[in-house]
Amino acid sequence: MEVRKMLRMKSLNVCLAVIFGLFAGQATLAQTPKEETGTKIVTSPVGALVFLHGEYKLAGRSPYSIQQPLQGLYHIRASKRGYENYSSTHYFRPGVNERLSIKLTRKTRLRSTIRSMFFPGWGQYYTDQKFKGILISSFQLASAAYLIFADSDYQTAVKDFNTAVQNFQAQEKNAELRDQLILNVQQARKQVDDKYEIRRRAVWVAASIYIYNLLDALIFFPSYPDSRIGVNLAVEKVNGQQTVGIGLRTQF
Repeated sequence: MEVRKMLRMKSLNVCLAVIFGLFAGQATLAQTPKEETGTKIVTSPVGALVFLHGEYKLAGRSPYSIQQPLQGLYHIRASKRGYENYSSTHYFRPGVNERLSIKLTRKTRLRSTIRSMFFPGWGQYYTDQKFKGILISSFQLASAAYLIFADSDYQTAVKDFNTAVQNFQAQEKNAELRDQLILNVQQARKQVDDKYEIRRRAVWVAASIYIYNLLDALIFFPSYPDSRIGVNLAVEKVNGQQTVGIGLRTQF
């Protein structure tokens, strides 16, 4: 009896050991992280739109995971409001899981002001104020064109005045033409004064638009709030079939 009892106890212990080993093995497997497959593109900061153009045309919001294998040369673009656009090329090796990291450069007041200094409206366009940038550029170009025409009219008036003075000096002793020549000189002088005033106003208009353009780029630089909650959107086109994926993203 004691022998049978001991055998039963040993069998029970063996069964318990086997069951415990199975559960322990399952727990170990459950805790083992699954190896990522495919390509993952991350950006700093997160939430940038990523576009890939190569064998396939892909688009998504970072962090962007691509499950299907990629190979060959791809053109990669990334953009996010408040940051400069990123553009580069990358060669994907067949059968290799890759992780690409993209660091975006934040837009600043200095870069905006320098752009507006070289071309009015460029700084506003750079800071995502495209409509304002187009308006400033249009007004600046229009004022510059008006200034060119105003200066041309002024130079013409000066030439006419010099011609009138020369005619008066040549016919100064002619009593019959003297009064008419004096009147011509006076009228030409008035034209010079009028054209000069128009040109002066054109200079002030062009200068005022340019100064406003610089002050706007420097002082009224837009604020770009950091996005804490957003939606991930992925559009993938493979073998002629287009798929769309949507997910919720949070940042703490």
